[in-house]
Amino acid sequence: MKKISWVWGLCGVLLIFLGGCYRIIDWSKDTFYQGCFLDNEISVARQYIRTLKIYDQFDTRAIFEVLWLSDTVREVYSMIHAMHFGKDEDQKKNFLRRQLEASSHAILFYVLSLFENPLDSEDSEWTVFLTVDNTNYFPTRIKAVDMPHEYKLFWKMNQMRFKTAYEVSFDAKNSEDNCIINSNTRLLTLQFRSADKKGTVTWHIDNSGSVVCGPGTKPCYVSMRERCINGQKE
Repeated sequence: MKKISWVWGLCGVLLIFLGGCYRIIDWSKDTFYQGCFLDNEISVARQYIRTLKIYDQFDTRAIFEVLWLSDTVREVYSMIHAMHFGKDEDQKKNFLRRQLEASSHAILFYVLSLFENPLDSEDSEWTVFLTVDNTNYFPTRIKAVDMPHEYKLFWKMNQMRFKTAYEVSFDAKNSEDNCIINSNTRLLTLQFRSADKKGTVTWHIDNSGSVVCGPGTKPCYVSMRERCINGQKE
Protein backbone atom coordinates (compact mmCIF):
# COMPACT_ATOMS: atom_id res chain seq x y z
CA MET A 1 0.00 0.00 0.00
CA LYS A 2 2.84 2.34 0.90
CA LYS A 3 4.52 1.49 -2.38
CA ILE A 4 1.40 2.45 -4.35
CA SER A 5 1.13 5.73 -2.47
CA TRP A 6 4.80 6.43 -3.16
CA VAL A 7 4.29 5.82 -6.89
CA TRP A 8 1.28 8.13 -7.03
CA GLY A 9 3.20 10.74 -5.09
CA LEU A 10 6.08 10.52 -7.55
CA CYS A 11 3.67 10.89 -10.49
CA GLY A 12 2.21 13.98 -8.88
CA VAL A 13 5.63 15.53 -8.43
CA LEU A 14 6.53 14.77 -12.06
CA LEU A 15 3.32 16.36 -13.30
CA ILE A 16 4.02 19.47 -11.26
CA PHE A 17 7.62 19.54 -12.52
CA LEU A 18 6.61 19.08 -16.16
CA GLY A 19 3.97 21.75 -15.84
CA GLY A 20 6.62 24.03 -14.41
CA CYS A 21 8.92 23.22 -17.34
CA TYR A 22 6.30 24.35 -19.82
CA ARG A 23 5.89 27.58 -17.88
CA ILE A 24 9.67 28.06 -17.88
CA ILE A 25 9.78 27.49 -21.65
CA ASP A 26 7.00 30.02 -22.19
CA TRP A 27 8.76 32.47 -19.90
CA SER A 28 12.07 32.05 -21.72
CA LYS A 29 10.39 32.70 -25.08
CA ASP A 30 8.75 35.83 -23.73
CA THR A 31 11.92 37.05 -22.01
CA PHE A 32 14.65 36.21 -24.52
CA TYR A 33 14.22 37.36 -28.11
CA GLN A 34 13.86 34.28 -30.33
CA GLY A 35 14.10 36.01 -33.70
CA CYS A 36 11.50 35.76 -36.47
CA PHE A 37 11.01 32.68 -38.58
CA LEU A 38 11.35 33.13 -42.32
CA ASP A 39 8.67 31.75 -44.60
CA ASN A 40 10.08 28.84 -46.60
CA GLU A 41 9.09 25.55 -48.20
CA ILE A 42 11.20 23.19 -46.08
CA SER A 43 8.26 20.80 -45.75
CA VAL A 44 8.24 20.46 -49.56
CA ALA A 45 11.94 19.58 -49.68
CA ARG A 46 11.56 17.07 -46.84
CA GLN A 47 9.16 15.07 -49.00
CA TYR A 48 12.18 14.11 -51.09
CA ILE A 49 14.03 12.53 -48.14
CA ARG A 50 14.00 8.76 -47.86
CA THR A 51 15.25 6.63 -44.95
CA LEU A 52 16.72 3.13 -45.15
CA LYS A 53 17.59 1.09 -42.04
CA ILE A 54 19.19 -2.34 -42.38
CA TYR A 55 19.56 -4.68 -39.40
CA ASP A 56 21.25 -7.99 -38.64
CA GLN A 57 18.97 -9.45 -35.98
CA PHE A 58 18.98 -6.67 -33.36
CA ASP A 59 22.24 -5.12 -34.55
CA THR A 60 22.18 -2.07 -36.82
CA ARG A 61 24.14 -2.76 -40.00
CA ALA A 62 23.49 0.55 -41.73
CA ILE A 63 21.29 3.64 -41.72
CA PHE A 64 21.03 5.82 -44.81
CA GLU A 65 19.14 9.11 -45.04
CA VAL A 66 18.84 10.16 -48.68
CA LEU A 67 17.80 13.46 -50.27
CA TRP A 68 17.30 13.61 -54.03
CA LEU A 69 18.32 17.08 -55.24
CA SER A 70 15.51 17.36 -57.77
CA ASP A 71 14.70 20.67 -59.41
CA THR A 72 12.03 21.21 -56.77
CA VAL A 73 14.53 20.74 -53.95
CA ARG A 74 16.96 23.07 -55.70
CA GLU A 75 14.20 25.67 -56.02
CA VAL A 76 13.54 25.53 -52.27
CA TYR A 77 17.28 25.72 -51.59
CA SER A 78 17.61 28.75 -53.88
CA MET A 79 14.72 30.51 -52.18
CA ILE A 80 16.18 29.96 -48.70
CA HIS A 81 19.66 30.91 -49.92
CA ALA A 82 18.29 34.19 -51.32
CA MET A 83 16.57 35.01 -48.02
CA HIS A 84 19.65 33.98 -46.05
CA PHE A 85 21.94 36.37 -47.89
CA GLY A 86 19.40 39.10 -48.68
CA LYS A 87 19.59 38.65 -52.44
CA ASP A 88 17.21 40.59 -54.66
CA GLU A 89 14.88 38.99 -57.18
CA ASP A 90 17.34 39.14 -60.09
CA GLN A 91 20.12 37.59 -58.00
CA LYS A 92 17.72 34.90 -56.83
CA LYS A 93 16.71 34.07 -60.42
CA ASN A 94 20.34 33.89 -61.56
CA PHE A 95 21.25 31.61 -58.67
CA LEU A 96 18.27 29.35 -59.42
CA ARG A 97 19.18 29.27 -63.11
CA ARG A 98 22.67 28.02 -62.22
CA GLN A 99 21.17 25.40 -59.91
CA LEU A 100 18.82 24.10 -62.60
CA GLU A 101 21.64 24.05 -65.14
CA ALA A 102 23.73 21.95 -62.75
CA SER A 103 20.74 19.64 -62.32
CA SER A 104 20.54 19.14 -66.07
CA HIS A 105 24.12 17.81 -66.11
CA ALA A 106 24.05 15.58 -63.04
CA ILE A 107 21.61 13.59 -60.92
CA LEU A 108 22.65 14.39 -57.38
CA PHE A 109 21.86 12.94 -53.96
CA TYR A 110 22.92 13.82 -50.45
CA VAL A 111 23.35 10.64 -48.43
CA LEU A 112 23.85 10.58 -44.67
CA SER A 113 25.58 7.42 -43.48
CA LEU A 114 26.76 6.29 -40.05
CA PHE A 115 30.38 7.11 -39.23
CA GLU A 116 31.24 3.40 -39.26
CA ASN A 117 29.79 2.98 -42.79
CA PRO A 118 31.88 5.23 -45.06
CA LEU A 119 30.87 5.34 -48.71
CA ASP A 120 33.78 7.15 -50.35
CA SER A 121 36.59 4.58 -50.21
CA GLU A 122 37.35 1.64 -52.50
CA ASP A 123 37.04 -0.85 -49.64
CA SER A 124 33.72 0.52 -48.35
CA GLU A 125 31.35 -2.19 -47.19
CA TRP A 126 28.41 -0.59 -49.00
CA THR A 127 28.12 0.29 -52.67
CA VAL A 128 25.59 2.69 -54.20
CA PHE A 129 24.04 2.73 -57.67
CA LEU A 130 20.98 4.17 -59.37
CA THR A 131 18.27 2.21 -61.17
CA VAL A 132 16.00 3.90 -63.71
CA ASP A 133 13.79 1.99 -66.17
CA ASN A 134 15.45 -1.32 -65.23
CA THR A 135 18.91 0.04 -66.08
CA ASN A 136 21.64 0.48 -63.48
CA TYR A 137 23.85 3.56 -63.42
CA PHE A 138 26.99 3.95 -61.34
CA PRO A 139 28.18 7.07 -59.52
CA THR A 140 30.63 9.38 -61.20
CA ARG A 141 31.60 10.68 -57.76
CA ILE A 142 31.04 9.92 -54.09
CA LYS A 143 32.50 12.58 -51.85
CA ALA A 144 32.21 13.39 -48.15
CA VAL A 145 30.99 16.98 -47.87
CA ASP A 146 29.88 19.61 -45.44
CA MET A 147 26.41 20.46 -46.71
CA PRO A 148 25.45 24.11 -47.09
CA HIS A 149 23.59 25.44 -44.06
CA GLU A 150 20.40 25.81 -46.09
CA TYR A 151 20.38 22.10 -46.91
CA LYS A 152 20.99 21.18 -43.29
CA LEU A 153 17.63 22.76 -42.46
CA PHE A 154 15.90 20.05 -44.50
CA TRP A 155 17.00 17.33 -42.08
CA LYS A 156 15.70 16.68 -38.60
CA MET A 157 18.32 16.61 -35.86
CA ASN A 158 18.03 12.87 -35.20
CA GLN A 159 18.57 12.16 -38.91
CA MET A 160 21.96 13.89 -38.92
CA ARG A 161 23.24 12.59 -35.58
CA PHE A 162 26.37 10.34 -35.78
CA LYS A 163 26.42 10.48 -39.58
CA THR A 164 28.67 11.72 -42.37
CA ALA A 165 27.20 13.53 -45.37
CA TYR A 166 28.14 12.36 -48.86
CA GLU A 167 27.46 13.86 -52.26
CA VAL A 168 26.60 11.03 -54.66
CA SER A 169 26.55 12.14 -58.28
CA PHE A 170 25.44 10.43 -61.51
CA ASP A 171 25.56 11.62 -65.12
CA ALA A 172 22.19 13.03 -66.17
CA LYS A 173 22.53 11.47 -69.63
CA ASN A 174 23.34 7.95 -70.79
CA SER A 175 25.93 6.87 -73.33
CA GLU A 176 23.53 7.76 -76.17
CA ASP A 177 23.24 11.34 -74.85
CA ASN A 178 19.62 10.84 -73.76
CA CYS A 179 18.33 12.00 -70.40
CA ILE A 180 18.24 9.19 -67.86
CA ILE A 181 15.23 10.80 -66.16
CA ASN A 182 12.67 11.78 -68.78
CA SER A 183 8.91 12.19 -69.25
CA ASN A 184 8.41 8.41 -69.26
CA THR A 185 10.25 7.79 -66.00
CA ARG A 186 7.96 6.45 -63.28
CA LEU A 187 10.38 5.10 -60.71
CA LEU A 188 13.72 6.31 -59.40
CA THR A 189 15.57 3.82 -57.17
CA LEU A 190 18.81 4.23 -55.27
CA GLN A 191 20.33 0.87 -54.38
CA PHE A 192 22.58 0.11 -51.39
CA ARG A 193 24.38 -3.24 -51.33
CA SER A 194 26.97 -5.03 -49.25
CA ALA A 195 28.35 -8.51 -49.86
CA ASP A 196 25.36 -10.07 -48.08
CA LYS A 197 22.68 -7.39 -47.69
CA LYS A 198 20.77 -4.99 -49.91
CA GLY A 199 18.20 -2.23 -49.55
CA THR A 200 16.60 0.45 -51.69
CA VAL A 201 14.96 3.86 -51.47
CA THR A 202 12.53 4.94 -54.17
CA TRP A 203 10.78 7.98 -55.59
CA HIS A 204 7.55 7.29 -57.52
CA ILE A 205 6.63 9.69 -60.32
CA ASP A 206 3.08 9.86 -61.68
CA ASN A 207 1.78 10.73 -65.17
CA SER A 208 1.74 14.46 -64.44
CA GLY A 209 5.41 14.46 -63.41
CA SER A 210 4.63 14.72 -59.70
CA VAL A 211 6.56 12.70 -57.15
CA VAL A 212 4.30 10.56 -54.99
CA CYS A 213 5.44 10.53 -51.37
CA GLY A 214 4.26 7.02 -50.60
CA PRO A 215 1.33 4.59 -50.67
CA GLY A 216 -1.96 6.32 -49.97
CA THR A 217 -0.45 9.82 -49.95
CA LYS A 218 -1.12 12.79 -52.15
CA PRO A 219 1.43 13.70 -54.85
CA CYS A 220 4.32 15.84 -53.67
CA TYR A 221 4.78 19.22 -55.31
CA VAL A 222 7.12 19.09 -58.30
CA SER A 223 7.96 22.02 -60.53
CA MET A 224 7.22 21.51 -64.20
CA ARG A 225 10.63 23.08 -64.85
CA GLU A 226 12.06 19.72 -63.74
CA ARG A 227 13.32 18.67 -67.12
CA CYS A 228 16.47 17.82 -69.05
CA ILE A 229 18.48 20.50 -70.75
CA ASN A 230 17.36 19.26 -74.16
CA GLY A 231 13.71 19.89 -73.29
CA GLN A 232 12.53 16.29 -73.10
CA LYS A 233 10.37 17.13 -70.11
CA GLU A 234 8.15 20.17 -70.50
